[in-house]
Amino acid sequence: MRTTMAIIFHLFFLVTLQAQEISFAEFKNKWSGRFEKAEGESLKDIYRVKVSDLHEPSYIEKVFTEEVSFNQKFVRVKFKVSNLANLTGIELRLSSDDSGYDNFVSIPVPLFTDIDFNTVQTNSWITYTFTMGEAISHGAPNLDKIKRIGFYIGGKELEIDFSLIEIVESINHSIVSFTFDDGYDDHILAARIMGEYNFPGTAYLMPRQVNKKNYLTTDNIIEMKEKFGWDLSSHHKIPILDFTYSELDNELNYTLGYLNALGSEEEALHFAYPLGKQSRETTLPLIKRTFHSARLAGGGAETLPPADWHMLRTLNVIPALSPQDLIERIRKAEKQGEWLILMFHYLTDEENPTNPLAYNTKKFQEFCQLLYSEGSLVLTVNQVYKAFEK
Repeated sequence: MRTTMAIIFHLFFLVTLQAQEISFAEFKNKWSGRFEKAEGESLKDIYRVKVSDLHEPSYIEKVFTEEVSFNQKFVRVKFKVSNLANLTGIELRLSSDDSGYDNFVSIPVPLFTDIDFNTVQTNSWITYTFTMGEAISHGAPNLDKIKRIGFYIGGKELEIDFSLIEIVESINHSIVSFTFDDGYDDHILAARIMGEYNFPGTAYLMPRQVNKKNYLTTDNIIEMKEKFGWDLSSHHKIPILDFTYSELDNELNYTLGYLNALGSEEEALHFAYPLGKQSRETTLPLIKRTFHSARLAGGGAETLPPADWHMLRTLNVIPALSPQDLIERIRKAEKQGEWLILMFHYLTDEENPTNPLAYNTKKFQEFCQLLYSEGSLVLTVNQVYKAFEK
């Protein structure tokens, strides 16, 4: 494993990263719908895509004058969707063809039927980063020789405003973070297994459940923190959208007070959205005022730095993912300089768990051993925040 000084050296490399902005004025509409500069003084430098027919998606693209490499890079975009319910798909496409669509990669923005689970929400500006490790290949594209960049948009009676697109350098390695939600009693076992490899974790705890049946005890939590170097961070059993503003404020203060008493003042300032539900309009302002970061319950790999510390994406570790599957995804992250936040809930002795939140203990042990052999950099969420947030 890397030494502390080596970690600091590699993370310091971030300060030299460069971003290349592209003008949306250089994009052209290729398919149906309309793409034009938005009118109005307050809409300066805003470009708008209009999609009217569900069966006729829109596509806008820019052709590069010279080939561009997207290896160890990510794309950062700022956009706003007029009505999320009418959006059926949005994805970034990078093509190494002069024309046509034989060899390209697509990187979709995850969309869920539960509106409150989405990073993209109605009529709210979002800065979103597209990670190359999440790219889906069509044909045999070459990321080192990209000739065209574009956005596919599907839906009906829909407008999407764009105000920024940048190509940003990635760091030269990946970071892996283990996160465990809810504070179940088997998490002490996970801590002990990870401790064999000096892997720290982030426990998103629900203080009102501590010492109850099937949950961690106070002694367990102290052992995780003091012996194994885990961070004790904030979570809740009830989705935050179910509270009034004052109720939520009180609950968050209770959680912080509990964790502070355990000596986790700084680590407590990181939050996991219960059931992944959140609202950019109603709950996000309070979450931003209260916490350094907030983690979602899906979305895939994160970029370094993230587009939004309060919309951190995660890789949900489901039973079907083998240790080898996880290692292969981590190798992609290593190649592209991404942050993989792994989300676990339960460990179980059941060989093929039927609970989608469970993961087999022997497979978890095997994964930790393989990860150690890879020499991957494992940090807690708070450690990553301290390294990258300036």
